[in-house]
Amino acid sequence: VSTKGLSVDLQDGNYDALISVMKHLGQVKDRQIATDEMFEPLKQTIELLKTYNQEMPDDVHQLLE
Repeated sequence: VSTKGLSVDLQDGNYDALISVMKHLGQVKDRQIATDEMFEPLKQTIELLKTYNQEMPDDVHQLLE
């Protein structure tokens, strides 16, 4: 999903441009779920490492939030 599709200048009455932007917003929403799910295995790995007293740096935890 490109930012170009979201940066369209919407003019009053331009229905096609509005639909295009709304379509891009829907794609962003759909992709957000998939992207969030990609990080779940990494979070689980970090939790496993904690059980072996292996801590990750704070910046890693912040990036996963």
